Amino acid sequence: MAKPINPVSQYDLCRMLAEFNRVNDLFYLCGHLHSLPSASTFHSWSGFPEAYVSCLSLLDEDGNIFDGTGYGMQVEIYRDSVVIRVRNYYTGQWAELNGAPHEATYMLKNPIAG
Repeated sequence: MAKPINPVSQYDLCRMLAEFNRVNDLFYLCGHLHSLPSASTFHSWSGFPEAYVSCLSLLDEDGNIFDGTGYGMQVEIYRDSVVIRVRNYYTGQWAELNGAPHEATYMLKNPIAG
């Protein structure tokens, strides 16, 4: 019988997810309205990969779409890895960070049988 999950804080939940992730493949995508793609878009907290999805749509004071928005992520799942790429869907361009594609590749602990 499985133990009930009753975290008392977000840190307890992160510890449980990290423990689960030691054997399994677990990813966490989180939207954050006012952030733009940056070096902290992809990171690991407590042992499981996290990706902060950047701002998709934000209007300026005149009701026009703010130039720094339009971002989303494309998740590609392969037999042995997961690739997450940042794309500006308003401009149709892939995001870059320091002149390179803004993306992360994670190797799967449990590759998909093929």
